[in-house]
Amino acid sequence: MRTRRTTPALLATEGERLVEHAFHEIEHGRFERSLSLFTGVGAAVTAAEIYFEHDSASFGNAWMWAPVALGPVGTAVGIAGFFNRRAAKTALPFASAVIAANGLQGFYLHARGIHQKPGAFPTFATTWRWARRSSPRYWLASSAEWGCWHRS
Repeated sequence: MRTRRTTPALLATEGERLVEHAFHEIEHGRFERSLSLFTGVGAAVTAAEIYFEHDSASFGNAWMWAPVALGPVGTAVGIAGFFNRRAAKTALPFASAVIAANGLQGFYLHARGIHQKPGAFPTFATTWRWARRSSPRYWLASSAEWGCWHRS
């Protein structure tokens, strides 16, 4: 059995092929379709996480429902963008911008809520609790950001 020897020239050629393949995928819209699908799946998973976190707080503030309501919108638009180029060009960036704005709003509301508690941010424990509670907001805003990048 012959073994294939790799030389630096062969590795460079294979690396060039990988780069060319990646550019080909981007040029023909396959990358954007995948990005759209990731946006939809990310929005669904994050909305479920936010639902369970806000449910443990008994949805004490009416704004707690906003990311839960926007999660299925992001999922539907992301999946629609995977199958329909027109939806990906129009609806996905708009829905993603709304979801990202809601993520920033939630980050502000969580920071304000922690700041109102006694001892606010001076200890690692309170800072860690704040970061843990704010991370689903970051995930939702990140999945929305993927949708905003879908532009070609």
